[in-house]
Parts: sequence; C-alpha cells; structure tokens
Amino acid sequence: GSICQVTSGSTSASRLAVRTSSGIAAEIDSVARTIELNSSDRVLVGSSVAHSYGLMGGLLASMQAGAEVALAPDAETAVAIIGSWRPTVLFGLPPLYELLLASDRPDHLGDARLFLSAGAPLRAQLHDSVYYATGLPIRQDYGTTEAGTIAIDHEEPVHPRAVGRPLQHMDVRLLPEPRQSVDEVIVRSPAVASWYIAENGALDSCLDSNGWFHTGDVGEWDDSGRLTLKRRIRSLVEVEGQLVDPYSLEQLLENVPGIKEAAVYADKDGGLRAVIALSKGWSAREAENRAKTAGGKLIDAIELRPALPRSPAGKVLYKYL
Repeated sequence: GSICQVTSGSTSASRLAVRTSSGIAAEIDSVARTIELNSSDRVLVGSSVAHSYGLMGGLLASMQAGAEVALAPDAETAVAIIGSWRPTVLFGLPPLYELLLASDRPDHLGDARLFLSAGAPLRAQLHDSVYYATGLPIRQDYGTTEAGTIAIDHEEPVHPRAVGRPLQHMDVRLLPEPRQSVDEVIVRSPAVASWYIAENGALDSCLDSNGWFHTGDVGEWDDSGRLTLKRRIRSLVEVEGQLVDPYSLEQLLENVPGIKEAAVYADKDGGLRAVIALSKGWSAREAENRAKTAGGKLIDAIELRPALPRSPAGKVLYKYL
C-alpha cells in the first residue's frame, strides 16, 4: 500500500508525494527507538497529522510503542491539554512553544522528559527561553514530506542548530554544490517517496538517477558528527557581484534589540528587502534605524509589519511577502 501527502508549499507550489507503507513502517520504528518511546509515555502531538511529523513521528510511532496519545489541532488546544494531562513527550512546533511561554502552562510540565520541534527553524532565543522556564531543552526533529523523519537530535549537549544524527533507516550525505560553494543534504532510504503526482495525474520522480532525494537544504557535520542545517540552497542572492545569504541577514536582524522576527528576500529588481516585526514596547523608528545599521548597504529597503506570514508549522511564507 501507499500513502499520499501534500508538501508544505512554503517555497513553491504544493505537490502530492507518494510513500510506501513499508517505508513508513521503517520510519516509525526508527523514531520510536531513537527517542525511546514506551507504554508509560503520554504523548501530546501538537502538530497536524496531515503532515509526516505529526502523523508518522507523533501518532503512529507512539501507537506502536503502546503510549497514550492526545492530538491537538492547534497550539491553543495543545496548551489547554497540557494544563490537565501533563504529557511526558511533546511533539511541538515553534508557535506552540511561543504560546506555551506566554501562558502559565510551563508549571504543568513537571512530568515531561522530551520536547521536540519541527516544521520551521528553531530560534536560539526561543530554545533558551523554554529551557529557562522548564529545565528541558527543545530537541530538533528534521524531516521532509518526501522523506519523513531524517534525523533527531537526542544527544548531549543540545545545540539549537543541530538536528542530530541520521536515523538508522536513513543514508544521509552532503553533496557539494559548486556554484554556491556549499553542501546540499541528500538522503536515500526505502522510506523516501519515489514519485510526485502532478496536477494532470502524471507521475514525476522525486529521486535522481542514483536514487537520492535532494532536500534543497544546506547542511554540515559538526565536530561530534551531528547534522546541522544552515538554510535553503536556493536562497543565495547575487548583490553587486557577490553571493549573499539572506538567512544570515535574518539572524543578524533578529539579534537586534527591538526586532522580534525578520525575513529577507530578493525583490523583482534583484535588491534585498527586509520585513521586520517589532517586540512589544519598541518604537518603529528606533528599531528601523537599528535594522538599517545591522543590515548595512546590503539591504535596500525595510518594511514594518505586525507579524510575518507563517504556515501553521511556523515557516515564513516568503511568497506572501
């Protein structure tokens, strides 16, 4: 049998990816073993089961381990469940952890042993705030719709950028991309989808001629052998003859006092624009001046918005900027 899942569509049009039941079985077994799910766990899945993170990693892996499972369709429901159910494992998304911090629910997490996050990059500031409030780090779960769960950071010490070692059913390599002088994460496994279903019903291959799926993510191995992610491979922009990484500029801006979140993208003329949202209590003029100083001459224009457009998983929807 097979299952079809819709890709997120955060950077391009959504597509249907086809995965086999045997591949999914390999994934959920690896996830359960890696994070040591067991029958005494109470697992809260704070992610939609329409996506592989919530369905395979959260629901099915927990059921295989015999754990109790609660499903929350949104962050508000998840926070409410935490107040009465006291989960031991939380499959969360960045927006859930942000809402959790703003509530009184961190006090209800005394039984928790594991926080996981996926769907969008985990900001170091968010990780640290949750750690200070609960005493537990957030561990990243890395995957794609096509491949399912690729890696989980379950080792010490925890680093917000690390996504861990590949799961036992995954072969992960870094492929040099000479035009951008970076390495792309590519994966091969029976769990990886082989086909996309196009709008006209035709099948398009997900894999290259050697059976590898190209994630489009730039990665590197750290000194301990864990995979870390840097950005999307297609995000580099040429500005005045040099390649610029918008993601690095976003991180730079988000470290500026008064800026809560930032997104940088190339406009139709090839220039770089920044969209920023402010933290409470900061004036627009002061934050904008600080952003201009941090961005230097690389950013042509800065736009203020109440918040960045994001998917339910917390990914910035650049196509709406």
